[in-house]
Amino acid sequence: MVARSAAPTIQAFGLGQARAGTTSLVEVLGRSHRAEHEPEIEAAMTAAALLARGDVSTRDVAAWLCERDQRLSLHFDISFANQFLIEPLMAAFPAVRFLVQVRDPYTWIESVVGHLLHDPLPPAVMRELAMLLQPERHAMSSHDRELARRGLYPLATLATAWSHHLDVCLAIPAERRLVLRTHELERSTDRLAAFLHIPIASLAGPPKHLNQGRAPFDIDTVVDRRHLEDTIATQCDRHRKVLFPGIDSLDRAREMMASR
Repeated sequence: MVARSAAPTIQAFGLGQARAGTTSLVEVLGRSHRAEHEPEIEAAMTAAALLARGDVSTRDVAAWLCERDQRLSLHFDISFANQFLIEPLMAAFPAVRFLVQVRDPYTWIESVVGHLLHDPLPPAVMRELAMLLQPERHAMSSHDRELARRGLYPLATLATAWSHHLDVCLAIPAERRLVLRTHELERSTDRLAAFLHIPIASLAGPPKHLNQGRAPFDIDTVVDRRHLEDTIATQCDRHRKVLFPGIDSLDRAREMMASR
């Protein structure tokens, strides 16, 4: 257990992947609570990479998280970096809860590729992310050639990251996690309030399509549709079939997201 000098202010950590509605969740929670999107993201990703390499211990990172909690005094910390810090988060905050945001793998990959092409992450974050995702484990196929030309990961890396995110998040005890599917966030404020033990009136309605960015990106412009769907079937179906039954193609996923 990590010693603390003061009671934590944090009530929950968001574990959503980037492009899964994390900005919208901050807007929902930020109406009456101190909520922040990706606080100190570069430091968090550096801590995650050091932990993964074995250069620091879980206890070391937990101590930093406690110090950061006292300094930032947040109620809700919503960041894609948190998925890489679950073990020290649970050590530092044994009573905290977790919000697991998940988007269907089809539109998630499409959105991530579009985001990385048009609004790349800071270099330090990209460097640590590459270390954590280990794209070198997946050979670039002929279908990934355009992604490689643009300096992006193979599709298999992104699909594996989608599944691994759920592997680690769903290992958290069920009573401490709430799974929020991106397309249902607008209809989930009652579940969110009940899980966090806060008044539903303290939550704002999520703005539609917040953080959508520029014109919608069409992944068909950089990879073959069949390659995308085959890769997702191979890497993601064990979770997709449970969380998104019936959403078995990019077209179906786009229809679901458009109808929220």
